[in-house]
Amino acid sequence: MSAAPRDVVELTDLPALRGLYARGVAGSVRAQVDRSRTLAPTALPTTQVVVRGVGADRDHLAEYQHVVGENGGDQLPAGYVHVLAFPAAMALMVRPEFPLPLLGMVHTANRVTQHRALTLGDTMDVAVHAQDLRPHRSGVTVDVVAEVTVDGATAWEGVSTYLAKGVHLRDGEPVADARRDDDGAPPVPTGQWQLGADV
Repeated sequence: MSAAPRDVVELTDLPALRGLYARGVAGSVRAQVDRSRTLAPTALPTTQVVVRGVGADRDHLAEYQHVVGENGGDQLPAGYVHVLAFPAAMALMVRPEFPLPLLGMVHTANRVTQHRALTLGDTMDVAVHAQDLRPHRSGVTVDVVAEVTVDGATAWEGVSTYLAKGVHLRDGEPVADARRDDDGAPPVPTGQWQLGADV
């Protein structure tokens, strides 16, 4: 999605989330002690985390489909592809050069573009980078961009927006509520989920 040169960090496999969360907590504590709560607008690293040869697990896919009420089958729902790419995104956000503390960051939005259907048999490459550090009335927001390719062709792109409260950009002015469209009206809901307490 971005043409900027990237410092590529290639992982041999998608990392386990448990270890990433532990690193994120430790890094957040260090960030509170070591780093200023004011960042330069250019503070984002040029790092891109890449994982090649990612495949979906049939049982994991079936569990996902059951939880969200999708019909079973070999086609990967767009939300499931986000779940597959998320460990690579976390691996980027816990790196020492990532300037925002993971602890307390709020996931505010997702935008997904599905270029073609992905299936259980596809072998995917996942590449993740951060971009567009910008002021927000409560802190700063950043986009974490994931691109999934199959045989070199982009199949799926996702942009996850995160808010880091209490962190500010130098010379940055707070912006209007990001949940509202340009005309000031809140966006129209496209769906509603009601989940039981055991989910």
